[in-house]
Amino acid sequence: ATDDTLLDKLKQHHQDNPLFVATAVMEPAFVIRHFAGRVKYQIKDFREKNTDHMRLDAVQLLRGSKRAFLRQLVCSSPAALFRWGILRATLRILATFKALAHQRAQT
Repeated sequence: ATDDTLLDKLKQHHQDNPLFVATAVMEPAFVIRHFAGRVKYQIKDFREKNTDHMRLDAVQLLRGSKRAFLRQLVCSSPAALFRWGILRATLRILATFKALAHQRAQT
């Protein structure tokens, strides 16, 4: 996965979302319509800047889960921890879209 593939996926999955604005093909960025206005995010190093590592106690808790999906998310490989970071970043983006859509619907 690269910055460009992440941008492609964001554009593909959120093309119908009115809060997401795709930029020109040659511009490596995307725009989110926040309550305070439009904010442009540059995709360069976006994944690295938004990768959070899990606390050890959370990793241990999930490794002991009865659910295989949760155990796979946090297996012992560094790639799994990276996948967790991407998943958290994606969930944050989706939560932001949902909250903004809810706010917009109330106004």
